[in-house]
Amino acid sequence: MIEHHYRLDISEEVSNEFLALVVMAREMNILSAFFDAAIWIQSELKRTPLEFGEARYSNLLEDRLMLRCATIRPIHVEYVVHEKSRNVFIRSYRLVKLENDRE
Repeated sequence: MIEHHYRLDISEEVSNEFLALVVMAREMNILSAFFDAAIWIQSELKRTPLEFGEARYSNLLEDRLMLRCATIRPIHVEYVVHEKSRNVFIRSYRLVKLENDRE
């Protein structure tokens, strides 16, 4: 069994943003890849958010907040880690192109 060390926090606005991406992924016929990526991202954010992705900004000294981002195609996620409370706050999701997509 996978042990989770961090709590994920997502606002209603970001949750609605994610649901809109589900609709877009369905229309683009990439729903399976979308859900595979979403599951992988959620798992990493619960277990190893400070190792997953890359740091964008970590100079928020008072609260020890670290802004990070990661891409597991077709999803890009931005999130903030508060190490002291072991919380991960999802800031945004967006779709990125799959490698085999053509314009």
